Amino acid sequence: MTDSKKINNNNPNESGAYIGRYRLTVPLSGQNSGYARWGFAEYDGTEYFIKEFISPVYPDDNSPISREVRDAAIADCVSFEAKKSRLYRAVNAFSSGNIIGVLDFFRFGCRYYIVTEKVEIDPNGASYTRDLPFDRQLVLLKALIYNIKCVHDAGIVHADLKPDNLIIKPTRNGYFTAKLIDFDSSFFENDPPESPDEYQSDMVYLSPETFLRISGEDVRVTRSADIFAMGIIFHELICGHRPALPGGCDYLYEASLDGAVITPDRGMPPAMRRLIADMTAGEPEKRPRAAGVFERLTAMTSAPQTKTYSGFDRPTDLD
Repeated sequence: MTDSKKINNNNPNESGAYIGRYRLTVPLSGQNSGYARWGFAEYDGTEYFIKEFISPVYPDDNSPISREVRDAAIADCVSFEAKKSRLYRAVNAFSSGNIIGVLDFFRFGCRYYIVTEKVEIDPNGASYTRDLPFDRQLVLLKALIYNIKCVHDAGIVHADLKPDNLIIKPTRNGYFTAKLIDFDSSFFENDPPESPDEYQSDMVYLSPETFLRISGEDVRVTRSADIFAMGIIFHELICGHRPALPGGCDYLYEASLDGAVITPDRGMPPAMRRLIADMTAGEPEKRPRAAGVFERLTAMTSAPQTKTYSGFDRPTDLD
């Protein structure tokens, strides 16, 4: 962790303020997030992404709280710091050009911060893929699931997979690749969050078991939750839309909990439809592992099939 005590912090809502050694170039903003704020900051001539955790809050020396409450708050912070440090070290061990690790993690004043590489985001990145030939889509899907496999091989559940955390970029030869970012909701599968409130997944890509855990039920959330999310994302990238929702459901996890089978669009090649159906199975144990998904995508590459339509303009056709 960085020793940032020597530099005074100004208002982090203003450009030019310092958070430790980092000078804000874009003020911190939560954009309706309840657990973090983020912006951009410069150090030594390089601009970085910086995020502030809303909790835990390290008690100020002048806080009018009892010694007991103060000690409990410090204990929570020590535990948070230890867990995050271990997680970020593990992520950095396999981070590469396509997996963005954490460059700095530190406490400044009462708050904790992380600093990562600044990744340029193309807001239209995911929309490029829906009209690609299927063989080119497969290259992207394999790159995506390979990143997830690296994370899972380290025993880590990403826990917040969504298009915003998969930065899709074109390559020079007309293909696409993707960078995996944002491990702030991640955890080791053998050391999951103790409180249901600590799960921060996007509801659109939430697995059924994660919803049950958030609701307070005593269920395990494993790496299989990431596979459920990736199944939805695969469908989006291929067709331009998520799988159809049964009537009365707002989210796919609801459909699964109601006993419905998620049915991929019939415009996709049959092998891909079967794969996505398996990835979004309601029971976690029935979903393939990331390595298995990669193998099945590789098999499709060896025997390529074509889509029967452009997913951009064809309505979903269910079985």
